[in-house]
Amino acid sequence: MATPLGIRKLDFGANGGRITFREKPEVDPMAIIKLIQSLPRVYKLEGQDKLRITLDLPGATERIRSAQEVLVLLGARRPG
Repeated sequence: MATPLGIRKLDFGANGGRITFREKPEVDPMAIIKLIQSLPRVYKLEGQDKLRITLDLPGATERIRSAQEVLVLLGARRPG
């Protein structure tokens, strides 16, 4: 799901995650802006190529689900 969007690295842990984009990702910049505007305490840009997600994600199931949800919001197709 991440590769077609131009995401170089997806890293999720207990306190949220970070998405690192390639130099020219295949993500509509407005999709990122809408995420940040809709939940500014959850989504923040870190530099030009990273999106920080601040969420309580204690287990692997929550981390995977959260990562998939963010990827869908950024324009990916759901797996399956």
